[in-house]
Order: sequence, then structure tokens, then C-alpha cells
Amino acid sequence: MLRLGWQHLALLLVAAVAVPVDAAAQARLEVGPVFGGYIPVASYGPSNAFSTSLPAKPGDLGAVAWGAEARLWLTRRIGIGFLGAVATSRFGGGLVVPCMSPPAVCSPTPPNHATIATGAAQVLFRPAARGPLTVSAGFGLVRHGGDAYESFNAPTPLAGVCGVGLDLPLARNLRAALGVTALIYGLDVRDWQGMRFEHGTQMDLLPHLSLTWTTHPT
Repeated sequence: MLRLGWQHLALLLVAAVAVPVDAAAQARLEVGPVFGGYIPVASYGPSNAFSTSLPAKPGDLGAVAWGAEARLWLTRRIGIGFLGAVATSRFGGGLVVPCMSPPAVCSPTPPNHATIATGAAQVLFRPAARGPLTVSAGFGLVRHGGDAYESFNAPTPLAGVCGVGLDLPLARNLRAALGVTALIYGLDVRDWQGMRFEHGTQMDLLPHLSLTWTTHPT
């Protein structure tokens, strides 16, 4: 499944690069920071193991996200985009684990944290050459790290990615873009014994605002 996904990503990028360009000056690079949120909206399937270090549900991982975006427009309507973002969440704590034997002292579990890093490469398309709307599709990775996933070797599944956004010119070489990117992937978190803690098809949303500097203002 991973090999097939990377083959599809390569084909998408090659197809975009192969699009004829009317003139070299038509190509335009946009680069800048991204601010937004990381919002998992799916749920976990049944599991056969439990850990207080992991989130009880995907929504517990929701947090503020930040990163960077680069878009290379090959024509007025077709381009290639790269988006990377990181979100650090805190969750859990307060759960009292049953004492195994007296006189053990029962105490609440401490809160934990996870760091989710996402990266996506997409082909961009504008339905109207001078319109503000952009739609995109491609592939990406979602790395589950931080203390919560350290003992599970930071699973990093391949994700299908799609997005939609609106471009808002601010100045001659500066523009803002409001967008939402969705990452869809299969998650399967197991320990070294093969015990399953989290699994199921996940959908993570990245609503974001980017501020980009462009080389060729239109």
C-alpha cells in the first residue's frame, strides 16, 4: 500500500511538471508561514489493549498547528504545493488506575503530550485562471510522536490528501490564503508484542491561514 501510494504521488508531480508552460516568466513561486489548527474528526476502532499514555479518542490530539507552505505555479491554473505543519497537544491525566495490592497508594495518572507532524505534496488547480478558488489533491505523511507514541516507534502512515482554499491578495508581492486540508489514512498502533492500541481509518483536518511572498505578482 505504501509503495503504491508513493508511485501515485510521483505520477502526480510528473504530470504537473510536464504541463506546457507558455513562458518562463509565467511560473510563480509562493513561500511563507502557515498558522491554523489540527483537528482529528474520526474515531478509533475496537482494540485489545489500553494505555493511559495514549489519547482516549482522536479528538484529544486537537491543537494549534504551525508550519510552512510553498506553491509553485507552472501556469495560471496548475501548480504544485507543499505543506508542512506541526501540532503539540496535551491530554489525559486524572485517571486513577486501580491499585493492584495494598498498601499501594493510588494516584491519578499525569497528563501526557503528543506531537503530530504532517507533510503533504499536492497538485493545485484553479477552476478560473484569475479566480480566488484553489482545489488540490495528493499524498502526505502523518507522524505520531512525542512522549505518547515514543514506545510505539512514532507510527507514520501514508495519507491521501485533498484541500480547498481562497487566495486573498494583500499587497503587490504579498498574499494570504485561507484553506482547509484533509488527510485520510489508516492508523494501526501496536506494541512489540503485537497488541493493538489504536486502529481505524482516520481523517484529520488542517484549517489554516498562510501568508506568502510571491516572486511574480499578478
